[in-house]
Amino acid sequence: MVQYKNNQLACGVIVLGVVISILLSPFDKYFFGNFAFFWGPQAIVLVVLASAKMKTELIAGASLIMLIYLCVFYFLAKNSEPMIWLFYIFSCPGILVGAFVIGFITQDETASSTFRLFAYGFGSSFIGLLLNVAVIYFVS
Repeated sequence: MVQYKNNQLACGVIVLGVVISILLSPFDKYFFGNFAFFWGPQAIVLVVLASAKMKTELIAGASLIMLIYLCVFYFLAKNSEPMIWLFYIFSCPGILVGAFVIGFITQDETASSTFRLFAYGFGSSFIGLLLNVAVIYFVS
């Protein structure tokens, strides 16, 4: 029963990410390209995490931080130069690294609550994102 709710949480956040990516993509002849650009990095991170057999709560936390990051970045870069979107692409691996770190740390925890693992996934992905953004900012 608990695993079913965990899967619902992860699927709900992932579906929300797809819906937001669809809504942010302009409905013109470039819709599919824009949608793939918005949701592609999220899909890659989620597939890698699922392939590594990470817990579904950690995947849901990483998915939520990617969704929030996409929305914030979209509204900040909306009227900017198009090359700024490369920053979005290059900052997504930090989310993956953060989720992997906490995934390996909590690998043996079986008694952790769903919310705790979700918060760990969210927080570690956020920290990984911040570190990656800082590195990209100071290197460029």
